[in-house]
Amino acid sequence: MPKKILVIDDAPYVQQFTNALTEKGYLIFAISPGTDLYQVIHQEQPDLVIIDAFYNHSSILLKLNHLIEHNIPFLLFSDDEHIEELIKPHQLGALSFLVKPITDKQIKLAVETTLYWHTARLQLERRADNLNITIENNRKISVALGILMQRYQLDNAKAFSLLRKAARDEQCRILDVALKITENFESSLANFPSASSIANNEQEQATELLLELKYLLTS
Repeated sequence: MPKKILVIDDAPYVQQFTNALTEKGYLIFAISPGTDLYQVIHQEQPDLVIIDAFYNHSSILLKLNHLIEHNIPFLLFSDDEHIEELIKPHQLGALSFLVKPITDKQIKLAVETTLYWHTARLQLERRADNLNITIENNRKISVALGILMQRYQLDNAKAFSLLRKAARDEQCRILDVALKITENFESSLANFPSASSIANNEQEQATELLLELKYLLTS
């Protein structure tokens, strides 16, 4: 599916580089700077926005903030070679900045680079989020393992085996069992069966441990 690029400028010179991008396979649509950007973004959901940086400075800042809030990459262009010093486009979130006149090669490269780095950033953010979730989930499971190890004098491997068996019996994730154990342990501690009643036989011990764990999960 072709990438959709919104160009916020309807000046005649824009037609030159939009034609170059169309030939490259991008789906291009242009609007005038006075058009309701918020409605267009909602309707069209562009993958990239190209905007003239020097059109109505205060209005541009509002537009850029809206794009940033919706995680839409954008590149800026201007006919003033000193505009970069004025508005600091990279600090505003722009991944590329071009000065007119813009050649076909320049606009193609700028678009490809902007889309590439935006995709790379999203992937990195997702990996970081997944890593944080994994670390937090492992921490929660470790807390539950610690409860089982301390309560029943088990080593880590046996405690995890017990946790895994309970998850299979309850037909849920190990994390769900761990969260339930942690949530209910303190409130159930006063009425919890004594660990001293556990049998010496390993099979009987495993059975009684599961019964006590089931009590903990359902209390």
